[in-house]
Amino acid sequence: MPLESLRAHHILRAPGSASRTALWRMIAHMNISARNQLPGTVIEVQLGGVMAHVTVQVGENVIESVITRRSVEELNIAKGDAVSVVIKSTEVMLMKM
Repeated sequence: MPLESLRAHHILRAPGSASRTALWRMIAHMNISARNQLPGTVIEVQLGGVMAHVTVQVGENVIESVITRRSVEELNIAKGDAVSVVIKSTEVMLMKM
C-alpha cells in the first residue's frame, strides 16, 4: 500500500528544463549531504501570500512540500515539471501496515 503523503523540505528543479536527465546531471555535480533524493513530477502548485504548497508524484506515492512562494517563483516550478525531492530530516517515523 503506497504512502499517502510525506512532508519534504526542499525541491530541486533543473533550471530552464523539465528533463529528468538534466536534473540528475545537475544533482550529480552538487555537493549535498542529504541522501534521501527522490525523483518525481509536480502534480500541483498552490500559491499563498508568502508560502506555497507543492505536491509531487514519486512513483505510487505523493510527497507534499511547503516552501516559500519566492522559491517557487525563482525556480519557476510548475505542474508537470520533473523535480528531485530532497529530504533532510533528523527523524523518520515508520508505521506498520
